[in-house]
Amino acid sequence: MDNKEELLNSFLCSTAESSHEKDMLRFVKYAVACVDDEVYIDIDKMRASGYLTQEKIHKYELAFTWIRITYEYTRNKVADEMVEFHREHDQKLSYQK
Repeated sequence: MDNKEELLNSFLCSTAESSHEKDMLRFVKYAVACVDDEVYIDIDKMRASGYLTQEKIHKYELAFTWIRITYEYTRNKVADEMVEFHREHDQKLSYQK
């Protein structure tokens, strides 16, 4: 069982219908692990668990989409900033030669 499976089970075995911040954090950890592995959240397992209503699953899908977009944006933004930093740094070094 990989980390995503463990995180999903932890989320589903807790009170997945809960809106308590610790329960929500379990979902966020699972969602980030899915984004890292470039996979979608496992809707079939969420449905099969019997813990979540279709409405709640839909809300988790929306949350996952937001997490994925934000994660990808910040990762790309940091990468772009690092490229720019190195470009500027390399230019400064070339002027010093």
